[in-house]
Amino acid sequence: MEIVKKNLVSIIMGVVAILGVVAIYVWPIPGLYVTLGTELRSRLIVGGQVSGLLKAQRTLPLLRIDTTVQDPLNTFPNERVIEAGNNALTALTNRANEMFQVAVKANQHDLLTPTELPNPQDKDKYDYAEKYVAETKGYARWRAILNALGKPTAAEITQAQADKRAAINSQYLIQLPNGGGIDPDSQKIADAEYKTELPSIASDVQKLRAMQISCYLEDKVLQGVDTTNINVTNTQNMTPAMIFDTQMNIWCIDDVCHAIADCNKTYSDPAVPGGPPVDDALHAPIKMLEIMTPYSAQAGGTAQPDIHTPQLRYAPASDTERVSNAMYDVVRYQIRLVVDAEKLPLVIRQFQANRFLTVQMVQIVQVMDPAVQAVAGYRFGDKPCLEVEFRCEELFLHQWTDPILPDSRKPNLGNQGNSDIDIDAANAAAATPDQSGGDPNATPDQGGR
Repeated sequence: MEIVKKNLVSIIMGVVAILGVVAIYVWPIPGLYVTLGTELRSRLIVGGQVSGLLKAQRTLPLLRIDTTVQDPLNTFPNERVIEAGNNALTALTNRANEMFQVAVKANQHDLLTPTELPNPQDKDKYDYAEKYVAETKGYARWRAILNALGKPTAAEITQAQADKRAAINSQYLIQLPNGGGIDPDSQKIADAEYKTELPSIASDVQKLRAMQISCYLEDKVLQGVDTTNINVTNTQNMTPAMIFDTQMNIWCIDDVCHAIADCNKTYSDPAVPGGPPVDDALHAPIKMLEIMTPYSAQAGGTAQPDIHTPQLRYAPASDTERVSNAMYDVVRYQIRLVVDAEKLPLVIRQFQANRFLTVQMVQIVQVMDPAVQAVAGYRFGDKPCLEVEFRCEELFLHQWTDPILPDSRKPNLGNQGNSDIDIDAANAAAATPDQSGGDPNATPDQGGR
């Protein structure tokens, strides 16, 4: 017993050691080691992340459109810094939305009649057809925008000759007394005077026409006008898609005519050096709208799901690579103009100013001698002119078009039309003699289209 007492501590330590050795194999100590190792590794990862956050290069939000370089943030992004960044992004987003709404307002076009789309009833179709014919008859809508007419017709020149004859007779003929008829000598004088005036009558009429208008617009040149299918006797066959297509063509023609009118008002020459600009056909930069093809939709893939998605770009589509997508539809058409040669760059720039319109391609067809054109009845002034073709691309934003689009024109405007319209074929069709005798006020369905 004395031995136990003297070695009690040693005995207790020995028992503890034995229990410890047994616990290593009996108690779940190995699992604790694994757990501890896992926690240690996770803490090391968190530590690395914290160290990375402390050492990371931070930049300020990109709030400018004239650069892609973000300025460095030289302080740690605490709550105040983060709040300031979020406020700046919110302000930028709000400003961008405001700008987009301004763009939508600038892009929006009016319908001819308020109920024509997207699901017109019989009365709506009739109202649209009636309005359509009234607006397009004799190209009244666009001749008003352009201050345009065609060249004087043979009938107008004949009438001018008759008026001149009547004026000369009134001035020179002497009535003999007692019903003796016309004094022969006065008749000879009147005949001689008329013979002298006759060669210049046609030229004078042509010059007067050129001074009264800003540019020439002949019949049958606006190929998107369709009074064959859109008229009050054909309303039963008018579909929403047909109404939309003709309405879209009206919008495109409107935009081209407004662009021409703006060019002529902005860049016309003065009649005399130092005088004010005169926007008549003699001095205007755009002398004539010769032809315009119907619109065609430019598709190239599937529309994007929302306007915040990067927009489709399709290189084969055009130089701009734009195709119809969730934000806008792309339409294309071609026009042929006669322009003042030295004003061509200004015309191209003005065509695209404040419009969703891009001149994709410019082709010079020929140089035109004003003297030669005068023989044909067109007075373009004294400066050399060019006959040019523009391939144009125009955007129409979905924010305002979606509510009026018929189902058959969703998406991509139903891939309507052919984007490679042969403008020469269209021009040949426009040059085909009509049955109206060249009357500049002929209705399109009578050969004035």
